[in-house]
Amino acid sequence: MNPKPDLTCPRCGAGNCRTSPWRSEAERQEHRGEQAYLCMNCVHRFYRAGGRRLLRDNPIVAAVGGGTLILMIAVITLLWVWKSGDRPGGHG
Repeated sequence: MNPKPDLTCPRCGAGNCRTSPWRSEAERQEHRGEQAYLCMNCVHRFYRAGGRRLLRDNPIVAAVGGGTLILMIAVITLLWVWKSGDRPGGHG
């Protein structure tokens, strides 16, 4: 939870604000596209537009990316095994 230098508390104006974890799934759904912050000076909790997390906010992207990674590992492994059988003195 690193401080964000460009972020100030709407209550006290202090710049000592950090990201705050979601209290529940319902709270996260209620504030979609936002991030919860906590002022370390006055302990005020507030929300601001947050950066999108591509994999967390888009499960389709995560699934396609993960599937592609697994496919690439399988193809590379198969090519490596196939090429290792072409060495001189190997088979027959």
